[in-house]
Amino acid sequence: METLRVVAEMLFPGEPSEEAHRNVGRLYMEGFARTLVGKAIFGLGSAIGTRRMLPRMTRNFRTANNYIDTELKELGAGDWRMTIIPHSEAGPAVRARARLSAAFIQGMMQAIFEQRGHEPDVKVEQFDPDRGVSVLRLKFNEAA
Repeated sequence: METLRVVAEMLFPGEPSEEAHRNVGRLYMEGFARTLVGKAIFGLGSAIGTRRMLPRMTRNFRTANNYIDTELKELGAGDWRMTIIPHSEAGPAVRARARLSAAFIQGMMQAIFEQRGHEPDVKVEQFDPDRGVSVLRLKFNEAA
């Protein structure tokens, strides 16, 4: 998370760290969407829809950072809970490096939903920086 802190301070000087991390997450995902791989993934999302794409997030996060696990639970129509935790089999030093800022993930998810044409409500329900556990509530209008 040290790299994120430095980048957030450089790009968003004077902003609270949470807001700066959220903005870096948004920028990261907006940039990724412009890459060849990003275009393919977002194209697949357009073809199959957000509801079917969300369960693939576990694999997508694992591809980007193979030291994290993602659990996703549907709570209702357009209402999901996502839990991100460092992989249980990674050693302590690796687990420490695998920790992600919940605000960074929140910004990423907001950008993903907005790319899909949704007006998302993405909230951090829990963040335990010592364990690296983030729990987010993802709400969006499925009609979009």
